[in-house]
Amino acid sequence: MYDRILIHIDRRNAFETYVPYLEGVLRRKIAKEAVLTTVVKPCEPTLFGYVLDPEDVASTDATNLADAREFLQSLATRLQEEGIPLKTDALLGDPVEAFRTYVAQRTFDLVVIAPTGRRYLLTGKPRAFRRALRQVSKPIMVLQALPAQTA
Repeated sequence: MYDRILIHIDRRNAFETYVPYLEGVLRRKIAKEAVLTTVVKPCEPTLFGYVLDPEDVASTDATNLADAREFLQSLATRLQEEGIPLKTDALLGDPVEAFRTYVAQRTFDLVVIAPTGRRYLLTGKPRAFRRALRQVSKPIMVLQALPAQTA
């Protein structure tokens, strides 16, 4: 049994396809505690040629971070039915760097990536995320999404 696991998620994707896997992981009671995290990318100070005021950038970042915290808390409430205590932590920064720093500064026995790892392994920044994964000295589980249900 693990003492502490990290479940790192990307809320921008169709997260519902990963929930059954997370429920399965938590249902097995493989850990005493789990931490749910997600990363919010900071607002760019320039947008389509317009320069934003620093106050607007800070306000946008605060709003996005509050939305991420609310999302994580709603997910934690839903998943706590599986019996493992869940904590949440929304991070602000570059997704790869924030993930790498967070894992390096804390103690986890297992890192579960859902679906950020799949996204970064398959598209976007694969090399950077693979380098970040190599620096994690703990076991890593990358969840695969269920196929989307067609109506």
